[in-house]
Amino acid sequence: MNSIVALPIATFVPTSAPDLPERYSSNGDEVLIELFDQLQDLKLRLGLASTETSARRKDYLKAKPEMPEALRWRLDDPVGYVIRTEDGKRQLWCNTGELENCRGREFRQWAFKGSEDDYKKLHLERPEDTDGLPPVKGFEHLWESWPDTHRQKRATELLSVWDNYKRAIHEVGEATGIREANKAEDEISDQLYSVFDRMTKIQAQTPAGLRVQAIAHVLYLHDGIIKESHYEELGMIVRLLSSLSGFPIERDEEEAA
Repeated sequence: MNSIVALPIATFVPTSAPDLPERYSSNGDEVLIELFDQLQDLKLRLGLASTETSARRKDYLKAKPEMPEALRWRLDDPVGYVIRTEDGKRQLWCNTGELENCRGREFRQWAFKGSEDDYKKLHLERPEDTDGLPPVKGFEHLWESWPDTHRQKRATELLSVWDNYKRAIHEVGEATGIREANKAEDEISDQLYSVFDRMTKIQAQTPAGLRVQAIAHVLYLHDGIIKESHYEELGMIVRLLSSLSGFPIERDEEEAA
């Protein structure tokens, strides 16, 4: 989701927003003004969509099932773990990303059966350095293998629990409408970005066009607020942006006092 444009409705048209320029006849500026009209409409729609998504998300989080206890990580599990903190306590859970890679996988145990000279060829100092490791490529004949029934069974159990949990999550998402709400908000956000992007690529031909671009810049990228800069070069740009857009510069509280 595009976080840059997900701003509250109140920040889109603040009470201090300047009036829009008159519709000049120059083609480039006409396009800019038309695009800005679209930007305003999309910003309003985005605010409404964001409000709807927030409401749906609250319902989703309330109804969302907890992670099954069966997915807590064990030392002999066939996958690694991720750490989650809850109520100040660290918890180890199975890494579900690695769990997905267990689908269709055959688990096997391996044991080295070579001689001491074979160890040296493999640059190993002790036989136990090979414990549980799969064979080195080109030296497969020095290993013996058999099915790892324990890890195979555990992987099957974990995948079953994980699949059931994902289905439950999907059902909650459908019931609460969170997916549709997210999709609608993303689509409006993409449209808004596309319109703003077009505005940045058009060469304004009059002060009116420049003003429209400046207003759009402040509203879209700066949440309707122009902050003062203590760097000389940036300070000049800030003052220019304020002059063009009509938005005041927000100064530091200490200096304002």
